[in-house]
Amino acid sequence: MIIMLVLIKLIFSILLLVLAGVLISTYFHGCANITHKKLHHSKKWSIGISIVINILLIIAFFCLVGARLQQQAAELSDTLLKTIVHLKSQMEQRPLGNKILNFLENSGNSQINASLVKNFFSSGFGIVNDLYIIVLLAAFFIASPSIYRNGFIKLLPTSAKDMGGEILVNLNKDFKKWLQG
Repeated sequence: MIIMLVLIKLIFSILLLVLAGVLISTYFHGCANITHKKLHHSKKWSIGISIVINILLIIAFFCLVGARLQQQAAELSDTLLKTIVHLKSQMEQRPLGNKILNFLENSGNSQINASLVKNFFSSGFGIVNDLYIIVLLAAFFIASPSIYRNGFIKLLPTSAKDMGGEILVNLNKDFKKWLQG
């Protein structure tokens, strides 16, 4: 039973990563359609132009807002440290708080801290890995979506292939409308 729950959780995580990749690829194809209509280039050139424009927009955003974000992150770090020191001093003034602090210091606090640091970094690297997978999937879906669409249709039973193709076409239209708002 536990193995089944872990397997379901893993499959759900993979499906979410694939869905994120599909959404990103749909966004870039939507931008490519707009540039195709405006500039009358081929689809491949339009996709390339939309990718370059979006990357330039992201770079411009971080150039304009990056310094402010870095400043706010430093302020947050300082504020959190001051808050922790203040909380510790407040706890030391009360008998129950003093007992709690003594208990934490004498009960293998270093193991708890090591565990917290390990979990923090593993989740941080997990996020980076997930982002890498999403970007990689999106790149594959952007480059040649028909290969993955046809491959998915081949996985369906023979009686459901036509209906599956129609569903994928409708999903593509709905994703584009959803992203447009």
